[in-house]
Amino acid sequence: TSMPTVSPTSMPTVSPTSMPTSMPTVSPTPAPTETPCIVLPHAFSFESGFGVWDNVLGEDDFDWTIQEGGTPTSGTGPSGAADGSKYAYMEVSPFFPFKVAILEGGCFDLTSISSPVLSFQYHMFGIFVGTLTVSASMDDGASWEDLWVQSGPTTADEWQTASIEFSDLYAFRGEDTLLRFVGVSSFGYTGDIAIDDISIVSN
Repeated sequence: TSMPTVSPTSMPTVSPTSMPTSMPTVSPTPAPTETPCIVLPHAFSFESGFGVWDNVLGEDDFDWTIQEGGTPTSGTGPSGAADGSKYAYMEVSPFFPFKVAILEGGCFDLTSISSPVLSFQYHMFGIFVGTLTVSASMDDGASWEDLWVQSGPTTADEWQTASIEFSDLYAFRGEDTLLRFVGVSSFGYTGDIAIDDISIVSN
């Protein structure tokens, strides 16, 4: 007896998946640009804002403010600027006692001039004036060392001049030195502290 003839089942034809003719272009993420440090000499008052100086975020309790004329609280604060018409100050009411306000500059290249001297004017008149400190850092703010400290009020209601000499700055004479003003309030609202006319120049 003859066997039935079985026709082979045809396999479906599969078209190959077409490959893209070109791969999408991925732009590399640009590396963050570092702000160059400030080349000296540096001279600054607060006529057009804070400039390279700015309030620190997250490390203190309140901010420095730019003011023209006297401060709102009587019995403390200057009646006007030491240079020009504006200055920076910390209004301590209602930020007391022992509240901190930090004003920090950008990094300074203290190697760009010989024998740098940091000078500024400050006003610390009032019964409850606290402390003003100038500090420096050579490790991007990981640690700070005090260069100058004034505690308590001055006897005269006037601007005073402070100078931090090269001998005190020598240990921080790098290309990326950070500087900051740290104000701390005392026990009452008559404790405004003001600064103005900041300069870093050769001795």
